[in-house]
Amino acid sequence: MGFRMQIRYVTGDMFASDHAILIHGCNAQGKMGSGVAKIVRERYPLAYQVYRDRYETTGLALGEVVWAMCEDRIIGNAITQRFYGYNGGRYVDYEAVGDAFREVNEFCRRTQTGEIDISRYGRITSVGLPLIGAGLGGGHWPTIAAIIEAEATFFEPVVYTLDGRIPS
Repeated sequence: MGFRMQIRYVTGDMFASDHAILIHGCNAQGKMGSGVAKIVRERYPLAYQVYRDRYETTGLALGEVVWAMCEDRIIGNAITQRFYGYNGGRYVDYEAVGDAFREVNEFCRRTQTGEIDISRYGRITSVGLPLIGAGLGGGHWPTIAAIIEAEATFFEPVVYTLDGRIPS
Protein backbone atom coordinates (compact mmCIF):
# COMPACT_ATOMS: atom_id res chain seq x y z
CA MET A 1 0.00 0.00 0.00
CA GLY A 2 1.16 3.53 -0.71
CA PHE A 3 1.33 6.44 1.67
CA ARG A 4 -1.36 9.05 2.12
CA MET A 5 -0.49 12.01 -0.10
CA GLN A 6 -1.19 15.65 0.66
CA ILE A 7 -2.58 17.97 -1.95
CA ARG A 8 -0.07 20.24 -3.62
CA TYR A 9 -1.55 23.57 -4.72
CA VAL A 10 -0.41 25.33 -7.88
CA THR A 11 -1.50 28.69 -9.22
CA GLY A 12 -2.05 28.28 -12.93
CA ASP A 13 -3.99 26.52 -15.66
CA MET A 14 -4.18 22.76 -15.21
CA PHE A 15 -4.68 22.39 -18.97
CA ALA A 16 -1.22 23.92 -19.51
CA SER A 17 0.36 21.42 -17.10
CA ASP A 18 2.25 18.29 -18.07
CA HIS A 19 0.09 15.89 -16.05
CA ALA A 20 -0.70 12.70 -17.91
CA ILE A 21 -4.07 12.57 -16.11
CA LEU A 22 -6.54 15.35 -15.42
CA ILE A 23 -9.61 14.63 -13.29
CA HIS A 24 -12.65 16.89 -13.16
CA GLY A 25 -16.12 16.62 -11.68
CA CYS A 26 -19.19 15.91 -13.79
CA ASN A 27 -22.89 15.45 -13.22
CA ALA A 28 -24.81 12.26 -13.96
CA GLN A 29 -27.18 14.06 -16.36
CA GLY A 30 -24.99 13.87 -19.47
CA LYS A 31 -24.30 17.63 -19.46
CA MET A 32 -20.97 19.42 -19.54
CA GLY A 33 -22.33 22.91 -20.01
CA SER A 34 -20.41 25.06 -17.53
CA GLY A 35 -17.37 25.37 -15.35
CA VAL A 36 -14.32 23.16 -15.85
CA ALA A 37 -16.49 20.49 -17.51
CA LYS A 38 -17.34 22.93 -20.30
CA ILE A 39 -13.65 23.61 -20.87
CA VAL A 40 -12.99 19.85 -21.01
CA ARG A 41 -15.83 19.48 -23.50
CA GLU A 42 -14.31 22.18 -25.73
CA ARG A 43 -10.64 21.12 -25.44
CA TYR A 44 -11.13 17.36 -25.35
CA PRO A 45 -14.11 16.42 -27.53
CA LEU A 46 -13.29 12.72 -27.11
CA ALA A 47 -13.64 13.01 -23.32
CA TYR A 48 -17.08 14.51 -23.81
CA GLN A 49 -18.07 11.89 -26.40
CA VAL A 50 -17.05 9.00 -24.15
CA TYR A 51 -19.03 10.59 -21.29
CA ARG A 52 -22.10 11.11 -23.50
CA ASP A 53 -21.89 7.58 -24.92
CA ARG A 54 -21.86 6.13 -21.40
CA TYR A 55 -24.78 8.36 -20.42
CA GLU A 56 -26.81 7.25 -23.44
CA THR A 57 -26.02 3.52 -23.19
CA THR A 58 -25.88 2.63 -19.49
CA GLY A 59 -26.27 5.91 -17.63
CA LEU A 60 -23.78 7.52 -15.30
CA ALA A 61 -23.38 6.30 -11.73
CA LEU A 62 -22.30 8.52 -8.88
CA GLY A 63 -18.70 7.81 -7.95
CA GLU A 64 -17.58 6.27 -11.22
CA VAL A 65 -14.87 7.69 -13.44
CA VAL A 66 -15.44 7.68 -17.18
CA TRP A 67 -11.94 7.53 -18.68
CA ALA A 68 -10.98 8.96 -22.06
CA MET A 69 -7.58 8.32 -23.65
CA CYS A 70 -7.10 11.58 -25.50
CA GLU A 71 -4.17 12.47 -27.76
CA ASP A 72 -1.97 14.18 -25.19
CA ARG A 73 -3.39 12.94 -21.87
CA ILE A 74 -5.99 10.89 -20.07
CA ILE A 75 -9.12 12.69 -18.92
CA GLY A 76 -11.06 11.29 -15.99
CA ASN A 77 -14.68 12.42 -15.97
CA ALA A 78 -15.49 11.83 -12.28
CA ILE A 79 -19.23 11.59 -11.69
CA THR A 80 -19.40 13.55 -8.44
CA GLN A 81 -22.85 15.13 -8.81
CA ARG A 82 -26.23 13.58 -9.58
CA PHE A 83 -27.66 16.94 -10.71
CA TYR A 84 -26.38 20.44 -11.39
CA GLY A 85 -27.69 23.91 -10.74
CA TYR A 86 -26.79 27.55 -10.45
CA ASN A 87 -28.60 28.52 -7.27
CA GLY A 88 -25.63 28.21 -4.91
CA GLY A 89 -26.86 24.91 -3.45
CA ARG A 90 -24.66 21.90 -2.84
CA TYR A 91 -24.74 19.48 -5.75
CA VAL A 92 -21.49 17.62 -5.14
CA ASP A 93 -21.90 14.28 -3.38
CA TYR A 94 -19.05 13.73 -0.93
CA GLU A 95 -19.41 9.95 -1.01
CA ALA A 96 -19.18 10.05 -4.81
CA VAL A 97 -15.97 12.09 -4.54
CA GLY A 98 -14.50 9.39 -2.30
CA ASP A 99 -15.60 6.59 -4.64
CA ALA A 100 -14.20 8.39 -7.69
CA PHE A 101 -10.84 9.07 -6.07
CA ARG A 102 -10.59 5.45 -4.90
CA GLU A 103 -10.92 4.55 -8.58
CA VAL A 104 -8.30 7.14 -9.58
CA ASN A 105 -5.97 5.79 -6.88
CA GLU A 106 -6.41 2.23 -8.13
CA PHE A 107 -5.79 3.28 -11.73
CA CYS A 108 -2.55 4.98 -10.70
CA ARG A 109 -1.49 1.98 -8.62
CA ARG A 110 -2.05 -0.32 -11.58
CA THR A 111 0.12 1.86 -13.84
CA GLN A 112 2.87 1.71 -11.23
CA THR A 113 2.79 -2.09 -10.95
CA GLY A 114 2.57 -2.63 -14.69
CA GLU A 115 -0.96 -4.08 -14.58
CA ILE A 116 -1.94 -1.22 -16.89
CA ASP A 117 0.69 -0.42 -19.48
CA ILE A 118 0.26 3.01 -20.95
CA SER A 119 3.75 3.28 -22.36
CA ARG A 120 3.41 6.83 -23.64
CA TYR A 121 2.54 8.03 -20.12
CA GLY A 122 4.55 5.62 -18.00
CA ARG A 123 3.87 5.20 -14.32
CA ILE A 124 1.31 7.73 -13.15
CA THR A 125 2.36 9.28 -9.83
CA SER A 126 0.53 12.62 -9.89
CA VAL A 127 -2.86 13.82 -11.09
CA GLY A 128 -3.99 17.35 -11.96
CA LEU A 129 -7.40 18.60 -10.90
CA PRO A 130 -9.34 21.77 -10.17
CA LEU A 131 -11.10 22.57 -6.88
CA ILE A 132 -13.39 19.71 -7.81
CA GLY A 133 -16.91 20.10 -6.42
CA ALA A 134 -16.18 23.41 -4.68
CA GLY A 135 -17.21 25.77 -7.49
CA LEU A 136 -20.55 25.21 -9.19
CA GLY A 137 -20.87 21.96 -7.21
CA GLY A 138 -21.30 24.06 -4.06
CA GLY A 139 -19.18 21.84 -1.84
CA HIS A 140 -17.03 22.77 1.14
CA TRP A 141 -13.43 22.57 -0.12
CA PRO A 142 -11.80 21.52 3.18
CA THR A 143 -14.21 18.55 3.32
CA ILE A 144 -13.51 17.62 -0.31
CA ALA A 145 -9.75 18.06 0.15
CA ALA A 146 -9.79 15.71 3.16
CA ILE A 147 -11.64 13.08 1.12
CA ILE A 148 -9.17 13.33 -1.75
CA GLU A 149 -6.16 13.14 0.58
CA ALA A 150 -7.63 10.09 2.35
CA GLU A 151 -7.93 8.24 -0.98
CA ALA A 152 -4.66 9.38 -2.59
CA THR A 153 -2.13 6.76 -1.57
CA PHE A 154 -0.62 6.03 -5.00
CA PHE A 155 -0.67 9.51 -6.53
CA GLU A 156 0.00 13.08 -5.59
CA PRO A 157 -3.12 15.22 -6.08
CA VAL A 158 -2.13 18.56 -7.63
CA VAL A 159 -4.89 21.16 -7.42
CA TYR A 160 -4.78 24.09 -9.82
CA THR A 161 -6.36 27.46 -9.19
CA LEU A 162 -6.15 30.37 -11.60
CA ASP A 163 -6.04 33.01 -8.85
CA GLY A 164 -4.17 31.15 -6.12
CA ARG A 165 -7.08 31.31 -3.69
CA ILE A 166 -7.95 28.17 -1.73
CA PRO A 167 -11.46 28.23 -0.20
CA SER A 168 -11.66 27.69 3.54
